[in-house]
Amino acid sequence: MRCFRSTNLRPLLSRRSASPIVAPALRYIVAAAGVLAALGSATAGDGKGSAIRFAPPPAAPTAVVDQRTLPPRELASKQAAPPVAPAQAAPAGLGQAAALFQLGRIDDAIKVLDGVIAADPKAAKAYDMRALFRFRNKQVAEALLDFNQAVRLEPGNPSFLASRASLLLATRQFDAAQADLTLALSLDAHNVRAHVLRGTLFRLQQQYDRALAEFDSALALHADDAPAHAGRGTVLLMRGQIDEAMVEFDRTLGVDAKNDEARSELGMALLIKGRTVEALADFDRTLETSPGNVLALYGRAVGLLTSGQVDRAIAAADIYLSRDGTNPTGYWLRGQAMLAKGNVDKAIGDFDRAIELKAGYADALTGRGLAWLKKSDYDRALADLNRAIEADGTKVLTYTVRASVYEAQGKNDLASSDLRKAVALPPRSAFDTLAQAEARRRVERLIKQIPCGGGSSIAGETCL
Repeated sequence: MRCFRSTNLRPLLSRRSASPIVAPALRYIVAAAGVLAALGSATAGDGKGSAIRFAPPPAAPTAVVDQRTLPPRELASKQAAPPVAPAQAAPAGLGQAAALFQLGRIDDAIKVLDGVIAADPKAAKAYDMRALFRFRNKQVAEALLDFNQAVRLEPGNPSFLASRASLLLATRQFDAAQADLTLALSLDAHNVRAHVLRGTLFRLQQQYDRALAEFDSALALHADDAPAHAGRGTVLLMRGQIDEAMVEFDRTLGVDAKNDEARSELGMALLIKGRTVEALADFDRTLETSPGNVLALYGRAVGLLTSGQVDRAIAAADIYLSRDGTNPTGYWLRGQAMLAKGNVDKAIGDFDRAIELKAGYADALTGRGLAWLKKSDYDRALADLNRAIEADGTKVLTYTVRASVYEAQGKNDLASSDLRKAVALPPRSAFDTLAQAEARRRVERLIKQIPCGGGSSIAGETCL
């Protein structure tokens, strides 16, 4: 039996998108138990690195493999899914447990399922549901044991394989998750949840085209599947296709108005578009129902900072950082707020800590470079900014700050080159959006100050 180890879960997406992997699985299984209202988001990870064992999936029984091609998305509504083997009747108590979970009474829901399993140790559905609830409760090792038992009891059940894959994805055991999802889809190629989870797997591996193909396959089978729309939105957001991402998040919320993760990601997209008031409204609405939503906490801090509410932004950054004191993003965010407040030394301290936690962290290197610029330490500023560009050359803000250093040194040709790059790149954060607007304002003015040929010997002569 192969051994896998749980990992301390950082946000599995970039800060622009942090939807927990298990949320789609919880939504599907609770709906299947008869609870129609949407569920809140879920997080996972015990942070202890405890060893947990994963039972490899059994070989697929070839008699039930469905190799048919999925129907085109536009024809999905006209074609029915293939018949599947009749499932066993759900044990009494699953509906009650699901209702308790929806009310936030997770421990009580688990106790109900404990009773179901005590009465019937072969109740595979109860193991599967208890695993998901334990996962939501950050009992990762116990959840995987339950998933393994469900799969042992019904090795040909694609739903249980997909459920286990959700945990394996969240703990970044990608090979094991891929094995479960491949088997699940060989058993039932029309399993919507398995397609969504495999799309999530590809997104985490930055295989964005393959991820979109999986989400499209899910939507071909169920055009109103909220997790599939949300998954597409996350990928499009990460690719910088902001308008298209916003459409997908709107579709998600149209189907599932209580989907806090989609609302938070929509808020992040609105920030990038410069629509800060709308973004803050989305974050506040999310935090009313889900006070611990990490993406909403982060987005609210960014929105306050970029709208000039610096003191409130510092407080919001402290709250975000209090959720995880080892999260480099939190220190970077507070460093940005400290810079805006004028506390340059405190900002450098936060950026230092962020870089200690995440070597080569481009955003923190950019922030520290800006801090050195404010102290007129141009050599240190350039060293950090050059490192940031080597680590990630897609940041508008980094080029804009480096242009400021070059301009301060009188190197207007280099400054102009960086500003042109800043204008050409697609913004990927609210800070990039603001930096790009500044770059546009500065580039034309600076070009007029560049001597002809980049270094004319005629004093005062310019190209324009």
